[in-house]
Amino acid sequence: MENSSNNINFRKRLTYREVEFSDCNLLFEWTNDPDVRLNSHNKESVHYENHVTWLKNKLASSDSWLYIFLLDDVPVSILRLDKQDEAILISYSVTSEFRGKGIGKEIISRLPTVIKNNSIQCNKIIAEVFKTNDASNKIFKSAGYTKKEEENIFIYTRVLN
Repeated sequence: MENSSNNINFRKRLTYREVEFSDCNLLFEWTNDPDVRLNSHNKESVHYENHVTWLKNKLASSDSWLYIFLLDDVPVSILRLDKQDEAILISYSVTSEFRGKGIGKEIISRLPTVIKNNSIQCNKIIAEVFKTNDASNKIFKSAGYTKKEEENIFIYTRVLN
């Protein structure tokens, strides 16, 4: 859970870059983190061959964007953007050693800028968050996203100008 007392001053220290295929092993490790699997639609561990195929397809797609966020050049988070009609569906995770320090909140606050700086055409941001994911639910609520309740998830939306 995000806790403001644990937040570190990283506003200028947190940067991002596009994912490259050379990040494959790092992303594979992150995707199989137990907490990441818990908050994913697919709860099963990801097999390496499937991960490689998924990453190749995402990097080749003109409707998907992957970014790694770095704190002082140390990879700490991944952000995935997937085009859905005129909207962008987002997904992100923060590495276990950096959770609870405000990085997720900072990434979500930067989303409109990331989208604009990378010339991604969309008019709305959408996030699907499990009701049990307290940290992400708190982040999207504090960022002013509109919340719609479904069976076991909340759908958060933000209209862009």
